[in-house]
Amino acid sequence: MKRVLFIIWMLALVIHLQQAAHAENTALFSDDFAGGIQSIVNSDEGIVVLGEKGLFLWRSDTNLQEQILHREKLPSSGDLSLVLWQGKPFLLDQWTGQLYQVADGQAYLAYAIPEDVFQYEDQGEMTTKQIIRCVTAGDRLFLLLGSFTFEQGDVKELYALESDLQTLTRLSSQEIQALWSAAGEQLLVEEILDGANRLCLYDPQTQNNLRVWNELDTQEKAGFVWDEEEKTLYYTGDSGKVYALAEDGSIILCAYLPFKFQYTSDSAFLYHQQTYAYLHSGMFFMRELQRDGASVVTLNIMGMPDEQMIARFSAEYPEISINLQNRTEDIQALQRAIILSDGSVDLYLVASDGIYSDVIEKGYAMTLEASEALRGYAERFYPWVRDVIIKDDQLLALPASISIDHWTMNQTKWNELALGDRPKTLEQLFRLADRWQADYAQDNEDWCLFDCLDGLEGVMQDMVRQYLLEHETWEQPVSFDTEEFRNAAAAAWEYRDAFQSSGEQQALLMNYPQYFGTGYNDEDLVVSTLPVRLSEESPYRVRGTMDLWILSPASLHQKEALLFLQYAMEHMDTETRYRIDSGRNQPVRLSSYAQRIEEVQQEAEELRQRLAHTEDEAERMMLEDTFFQIELRLERLEETSWEISEADIAIYKEIAPYVTIPLRTIYPKDSSTVTQTLDQVISRFASGQLPLDRFIKELDEKSLMIFAEMK
Repeated sequence: MKRVLFIIWMLALVIHLQQAAHAENTALFSDDFAGGIQSIVNSDEGIVVLGEKGLFLWRSDTNLQEQILHREKLPSSGDLSLVLWQGKPFLLDQWTGQLYQVADGQAYLAYAIPEDVFQYEDQGEMTTKQIIRCVTAGDRLFLLLGSFTFEQGDVKELYALESDLQTLTRLSSQEIQALWSAAGEQLLVEEILDGANRLCLYDPQTQNNLRVWNELDTQEKAGFVWDEEEKTLYYTGDSGKVYALAEDGSIILCAYLPFKFQYTSDSAFLYHQQTYAYLHSGMFFMRELQRDGASVVTLNIMGMPDEQMIARFSAEYPEISINLQNRTEDIQALQRAIILSDGSVDLYLVASDGIYSDVIEKGYAMTLEASEALRGYAERFYPWVRDVIIKDDQLLALPASISIDHWTMNQTKWNELALGDRPKTLEQLFRLADRWQADYAQDNEDWCLFDCLDGLEGVMQDMVRQYLLEHETWEQPVSFDTEEFRNAAAAAWEYRDAFQSSGEQQALLMNYPQYFGTGYNDEDLVVSTLPVRLSEESPYRVRGTMDLWILSPASLHQKEALLFLQYAMEHMDTETRYRIDSGRNQPVRLSSYAQRIEEVQQEAEELRQRLAHTEDEAERMMLEDTFFQIELRLERLEETSWEISEADIAIYKEIAPYVTIPLRTIYPKDSSTVTQTLDQVISRFASGQLPLDRFIKELDEKSLMIFAEMK
């Protein structure tokens, strides 16, 4: 009796373990074993993954990986689709139409789409068709090809390739727009009938539809999977929600995926009938299907944070789903969303120079002081960040992203032309621009000193914004009738002819950021630098703007929202962290550095072996030259393979003390009515319609009016 009970217990344990292994919530990303994922299919032995690093067999229940094909053995174009045909992996080259069978660590050419099928003529020129989808069903491989001609417009064609790898047959004259695998010999297709898209279960043998889902709107839906046994259709829509459409027409929400948009090119399959597997933008997700309805906590976020971060959070915390909603910069719309939403808004993003001030004033930001970790992060930020997010010693917001309007200089070309010190004030810039036109422009036709496509008008717009950054407060309206602004505007008018560029030229000095610290434009080193000041007496100021995380006071999931914010702070991208965290002083290598070094060192070792065994003098000289080039590559990798270098940090540390985050302004960088009001005054001055005194007077009048309206 005890033995029988023991056997029953063991069987129950095995069944439980099998179910646990099958019902998974996991994910693969670009930094996992396969690299960025291009294609993925299910097999009896596991999941076959095609990534940047090669072809792998992955057993998700044990996380064991076996490399089937190394990266260097992949077909050369790199744009490949993976299919499993009669239990064997095949790779289809999207550009050439060549089909490769993978066996014994090699990819062998097995078939090529005939030229008379793959190519077509459009307006006298031959071109190739697009391979929209490649799937298998039964013993055949199906290709959906697309073409576009001036006469016929957009045309889709469905072909079937027999297992003999010789017979290719065009199927159906139906207007099939998309294609997915289904059970057995069947396919799921999206077709157009009477101008409307509909999803069908298609039998390629008879070329007839076995089932039509007329009631299902296929727009903005993807990842269609047909479960023949349960007679259930699974699909993804509404910002990553996974639905099950039963035979009786009932629809159940049974899982969540962490993204806002889904695409027809995304692919999906059922894993052991219990897990929905989905490939999206190089990321792969597996979600346990809850056929009685998903019961996980849902965080509702207004805004579009970094998709990779959202996906990784979801992979680590599958019990918390993310529902992304469109953000708003309208305080009334936000107020309605918070007050009337019945707690359906948990977190939202706002711009520091948008409605953030209104949010704080109206009490729409919940304090984050419940999290010691979040307060700890905030204490490490630069003072100009803390001044924005901490009010009355309460942490009310956290940075999601930041933009800093420092300038950029082409240091290589600047030094080559011996232009001297970088200008520190507007007048110095104007004089140098004038000298450029006289002494340098003719011999450097591809270059201009300063990027100023809008001429004097653009220069004046920047000048007004810089002046406001220095002087604007909300205690009283700013006045432009000062010696500082008057002299700068007079100098701009005096040198108005110096600001000319064709739009095709490259600038030596740019009034916008390009890199954090340093970077390269082609072979030229470019560096970040402080903007010029209005005068010698003017302070340095660098404008910054942030997107800010806000916790809604009406949130029903504040614990989960704080967990999400902590994850966002921990996994902030490196450049953003270095821009806001005053304690970041150590350089950071690129994540690909170690792999790239290993590859070049392996190449060098192979070359050493060839050198040791060659007796041909000409070949030896050639190999030695190649070896010298490899050594140079290693040196260059050592110098350039930095995500954040010591030079980057040193340059940014010179800029950071002067950053200012304005919370509101009478002259924002947008197309609003207030911006257009000041733009018109500036335009009239730049075109000579307003003398300087009248220009300043009108600026003051318009500024006072806008200030009164915004106060």
